[in-house]
Amino acid sequence: MSSPLSSRERKAWQLWLGEADARARMRWQKAQKHEARRLSGRGWENAIRERLAPLCDLEILKPGDHQRIQHIPVHDLTPSARNAYRRMVQEAEIGAPRVYPISVAAGRGTAQGAASDRGHGLLQFYSGRRLLNGEMSLLVLIDEQAQRPLSMSIQVQGICPGRWQSTYLRYDLDAVQMGTGPAAHFNAHWHSGALPDASDAEEQDPRLPALPLDPDAVIDHLVLRFFPAGPEDVLDSDLSRERDGHCTSSLLKDLGERLREKRKRSSLVHEELYALTGLAVPFLRDVEEGLRASRDISLHAVELLARGLDCPLAWLIGEERAAK
Repeated sequence: MSSPLSSRERKAWQLWLGEADARARMRWQKAQKHEARRLSGRGWENAIRERLAPLCDLEILKPGDHQRIQHIPVHDLTPSARNAYRRMVQEAEIGAPRVYPISVAAGRGTAQGAASDRGHGLLQFYSGRRLLNGEMSLLVLIDEQAQRPLSMSIQVQGICPGRWQSTYLRYDLDAVQMGTGPAAHFNAHWHSGALPDASDAEEQDPRLPALPLDPDAVIDHLVLRFFPAGPEDVLDSDLSRERDGHCTSSLLKDLGERLREKRKRSSLVHEELYALTGLAVPFLRDVEEGLRASRDISLHAVELLARGLDCPLAWLIGEERAAK
């Protein structure tokens, strides 16, 4: 264990910390000054749509999904998005009428009240060689007076082929300072990892400081990360379009039997597996008995089972190709 710091060491550290803080603030202000592009909230809304439209034409995104980028009234935002809005208005002292929220409207057949905390809705990618069942969430808050983004959270999440585990990359732009210190108070930063909503996500996924970016520039980076070869990275229709966010029948061939085998070997009853995965007991019983259609079982649910049972997802679904 190191010895306590002397008063001289403490003073030197505080001086260094103050200089680091000032330098970071200067970099942030300099980056903002170079921000030449200014658009109204409606203008940014259209700019995001225009950037996504070619991805729909190329069948990387679901057809027409770019039209779901819309101005969303505050009362229709999800609880987490409303909290971000209120926090920004209060702490940044920006009048509510100046703020123009842009997000993803709920898709057809999606209940208005069923929106998740990841965003009002999700844009759906076709599965590709680097991303299966990809989804994009987006929340952009525009300052109508300054005509630039005040706050952003844009994320792509899916399943990584080969490793068969969740992966995500998210860009956050915070309107107010987050924490203190040489790196913590950068207002723009990236997150990456496996499960963004896991309880240990922050500990396992430190912020990666970045410069402020326009929403469409963030989208460019996210798409190029997971689809570097564009439409050539999209899987054939039988592997991508028919899966559509759910397991195909071939992936379910051995699931029920292996789930029952692993659960019993682990001496778990359904209620205990529910506590580990959050998947309802009737759902677990139906899967084991083969009473669920493939369209009713998402790959995310199967991954939760694999994590809860501490076994490889590839083994659980009997996917030899994934196990290689």
